[in-house]
Amino acid sequence: MYCDKENVNILTARLIETGIKDIVVSPGSRNAVLIHNFYEASKIDNSFRLHPVTDERSAAFFAIGIWIITHKPVAVCVTSGSALLNTLPAVAEAFYRQIPLVVISADRPQRWIGQLDGQTIPQPGALRPYTETFSFEKCDSKSCNRQYSMLRPLHINVPIEEPLFSFTTKELPRGAKSLFDFGECDDVFDPMQIAGVINNSELPAVVMGQYESGVIDELVALDRENKLLLLPEIISNQPGAERTATLEAQKAENIVLPTLVLHIGGNLVNKWLKLKLRRSNNLRVIRVDETNDAPDTFSHLERKVKCNERNFFKAIAPLLRYNENVEKFKAAIGSEPQASSPKEQIVVSLYDYIKKSDPSAMLFLGNSSVVRIAARLIESGEIPIYCNRGVNGIEGSVSVAAGCASVYDKNVYVIVGDLSFFYDVNSLWNSELNSNLRVVLLNDHGGAIFSKLDGLNNSAALDPYISARHNSNAHGIALSYGCDYYALANDKQLEDTLHSINMHNNNNKPIIIEYDTYLDNN
Repeated sequence: MYCDKENVNILTARLIETGIKDIVVSPGSRNAVLIHNFYEASKIDNSFRLHPVTDERSAAFFAIGIWIITHKPVAVCVTSGSALLNTLPAVAEAFYRQIPLVVISADRPQRWIGQLDGQTIPQPGALRPYTETFSFEKCDSKSCNRQYSMLRPLHINVPIEEPLFSFTTKELPRGAKSLFDFGECDDVFDPMQIAGVINNSELPAVVMGQYESGVIDELVALDRENKLLLLPEIISNQPGAERTATLEAQKAENIVLPTLVLHIGGNLVNKWLKLKLRRSNNLRVIRVDETNDAPDTFSHLERKVKCNERNFFKAIAPLLRYNENVEKFKAAIGSEPQASSPKEQIVVSLYDYIKKSDPSAMLFLGNSSVVRIAARLIESGEIPIYCNRGVNGIEGSVSVAAGCASVYDKNVYVIVGDLSFFYDVNSLWNSELNSNLRVVLLNDHGGAIFSKLDGLNNSAALDPYISARHNSNAHGIALSYGCDYYALANDKQLEDTLHSINMHNNNNKPIIIEYDTYLDNN
């Protein structure tokens, strides 16, 4: 039996019609009615899979991890008040990565806002500017049949009046509409005209940031045939990221820069190339994506093409010609840099191990120093690599990997720094996790990246206040959260430890492997 709240029943029916399968739920009394309905739907016709996560901040990132596997909208359901505010970091992350994260918040009667009533705050607009709030308070055709863009997060606020817990409705409403408009969103553009611009350019290139929809085969072929130069990021999941890393390592000041950039994908790790392109006096930029946005990342934006990236390259590929400058550019790039510290070697060793011994696995990178090390030292396009680069915050790294592992039947590895790990430790407070989640923790005992910023090492505030120096380790956390724990004495033990785990681990527990990088410097 479903609840007796009309708006909750209509919302439940619309979620089913939308095709949302996964709903991450956090506990609360006001949203208990919603959770009850979702559970009933999952039991009766297997409409939903519910994932309980207590910490709302972790829950919202956990939902992003599920999206990485399913590429379908994922909902997270929270109760009223501060619970909603805790989802904001993940909503911002989803906004910049064009992830359709649906935040469903229960709300209390508006008349009690500001009257010292518990967990009662102004919830409409609480997640701005990253998403608007759409209310399911009145169930007229306008409010309950509206459709939304699925390229961004969505906040649905559901006011629920007391009495709360009456479950007397036998069936959900019929004829509900999907929440999202799934229509085509490509602009009409002339492939001949775009191809002409590319063919007449001295050095046309594709600069590719974070991209989570797999390899674009046509683009890889164009690069191989020397028709377009591909300069991808490590988190683009396209082959060739070592070129960008090598250019940065060599500080190739005299190299000829691209004269035309097709800009696709999200955030960039490589700051050096971004700044070089911004300073160029001879650059044209065409941005390609499915949104209405037109980010001018390189300060030379000339045109925006609103189109799915894969469809774009399928359209122009047959029209492009060989360009000798593309071939010369690739030939001029030297050898890629090598690991120079045990910490860097851990990152390289983990990647090599996965590629060689666990090729169906996925790799998640923590922000800050970990993703920068990976961008310099490992290849792209061999195994799926992900990172929270929408906002570039340190929060949520393990939670996203945990969400991915909950719906993926292969191993999910995450390599993360200590501040990011401890900040997100509630990601392990989760009954759904098992040994396919493997956390490799690089414990610097503080934010090591801050000591590399020019001039900051002269500040007496660096260690105690800025880099947050600490003496914590993950052993006690592993015991508290029911994880298997392994401590590495040196970087050379990683592959042997992983091999031993795969051969002998039958505990079905999440795994934490900790390397104390502080020992390298003392």
